[in-house]
Amino acid sequence: MRNYLHNLLTWLRGYRRADEITFKPGWSANWRWWALYTFDYGTHVASGGAVVSWSRWFFMTRRKYRVSAFFNRLLQHLDKRHGEESGTVLWRTVDCSWPVRLGIAVVVIAVVVLL
Repeated sequence: MRNYLHNLLTWLRGYRRADEITFKPGWSANWRWWALYTFDYGTHVASGGAVVSWSRWFFMTRRKYRVSAFFNRLLQHLDKRHGEESGTVLWRTVDCSWPVRLGIAVVVIAVVVLL
């Protein structure tokens, strides 16, 4: 749980740390980047992941998980070398353990069902 809170706070502080990010060609800290950072990185962090985009996570875990391999192939089909060029994990954050990620999923499902 401690790692989850660290990742969440690091992601929130990232709005002030854009100058530390090396962008791929054609990208900068403009509205497209902030939309991507907010939704793509944010949902990954909220689900217990490190501060990294889903596409990069799929690329990094493609040999470990079949679902990652599937999404990585799909993204590579749409945009050649997408996963490789989608940036690195920011600020040395790491994924939470699977029990923490499962607990987050259970809480989210419970909230949705109760609402």
